Amino acid sequence: MMNLFNGFFKKGNETKLEKLQGEQGKLQGQVSQLEAKQARVQNALQLAEVDHELEQSVATKKRVDKYVKAIEEATKEITSLQEQLNKLASDIASVNAEEEQLRIESLAQQDVVGYEEHHRGAKAKELMRLVDTEIDSLTNNLGAGNPDRLIRDVHFEGRDGLLYAPNNFQPSHYRENPAHVEAWEKVTKKADAKLDAELAELLEAVEKYFGKKLI
Repeated sequence: MMNLFNGFFKKGNETKLEKLQGEQGKLQGQVSQLEAKQARVQNALQLAEVDHELEQSVATKKRVDKYVKAIEEATKEITSLQEQLNKLASDIASVNAEEEQLRIESLAQQDVVGYEEHHRGAKAKELMRLVDTEIDSLTNNLGAGNPDRLIRDVHFEGRDGLLYAPNNFQPSHYRENPAHVEAWEKVTKKADAKLDAELAELLEAVEKYFGKKLI
């Protein structure tokens, strides 16, 4: 029998199917032999019945009975073999059904690769839309990220000699207010290290999600 499943056989199923088909072929051969024998005996019975009708002897009656019994025995053997063939056919159908299910599931597994890739991108795209919105809210605020409180402290009542409070430290502040500058550099250095570590974790999670290096 040709393998219709193109290599999808579950381990052991191909051997099992070959064994079942071998037994099926053997039994079908036996049935064919018995049916041929039965046909020959049937022909002999018809001749014997004619002889018995003509002679009405004990001998012709015995021949008729012998052929009738032979036909009955052959019929009984054929019935038994047919029951075995039916069981084998059921077993073969079961194996083929299992293999067909495996084949279908294998195709589904191949198809779901593209499905997963598409939806992975779609879900990430929607997330990035939300991320972009959050990024805009964090970065579009003019003046955000400047040391406003420190600048106001050194500029209070014009103590730094400047007409207006600047957005960031000026050269004079580095000379006259080093404590403020150093405090700002200290906390921003710590904040940068924290953000870099968190960003590295985020990148690792994103690369894990996409299953490849992005940077």
